[in-house]
Order: sequence, then structure tokens, then C-alpha cells
Amino acid sequence: MRAARRSAKVDVPEAIGLIPELEQELSKENALPLKLGVFCDEIKTD
Repeated sequence: MRAARRSAKVDVPEAIGLIPELEQELSKENALPLKLGVFCDEIKTD
């Protein structure tokens, strides 16, 4: 149990450190569709 907890403590900061990188990758891929979606929504509401 102690070994598992120690490894988890190491893995969590590493995982948290990867979150911004994952968000950047997702935003790169989704930036254009999101912008187009917002643009279309603005046209529809106007």
C-alpha cells in the first residue's frame, strides 16, 4: 500500500503537468471549428 501511495504521489504532479500541454493540443485542433461555431451562433442570434 505504501509503495502504491508513493507512486501515486509522483504520478499526480506529472499528470497535472501534462494537462496544459493536452489543452494546448486540443485548442490547436479545435480552434478553427470553435471560432466558426461562435461566428455562426452570432449570425443566428442577430
